[in-house]
Amino acid sequence: MTELKNLRVIFTNRADIVFSDILKKYSMREDDDTFDSDEERETKTTIVKDATITLAKKIITEENLIKLLQKHLEISQEVSNNIITDIKNELLPLLEVHPDEKFNDPIFREEISRKVFGEGEKKEEFPNVVKKTTIQN
Repeated sequence: MTELKNLRVIFTNRADIVFSDILKKYSMREDDDTFDSDEERETKTTIVKDATITLAKKIITEENLIKLLQKHLEISQEVSNNIITDIKNELLPLLEVHPDEKFNDPIFREEISRKVFGEGEKKEEFPNVVKKTTIQN
């Protein structure tokens, strides 16, 4: 398997939404009360996000990733396989994956920022003139 470790994987706004949907679909959402404050266990969200990045970078085989998810999330092989399938089909196409070297170029960084974050908030424009209306009963 060709390793692509020197890549940056960036979640776009749309990818974040799909990622959240996948977590909901498999009941992987956790609130702050799930863990004791002393506990240093990775959250399910972190495990699934790391699996997504690992899949995007092609660091390990899909089969090994399914086994790792199964072990770390304590789920069946079938559910683990379904999660990986959803990530591949729904999430990976929405990610921005680029070599680290490209980020040395400020123009490229600006283009990626626009893609990921959009052009910025559009300000609502108000007319300089306010129309006076009357309400009749």
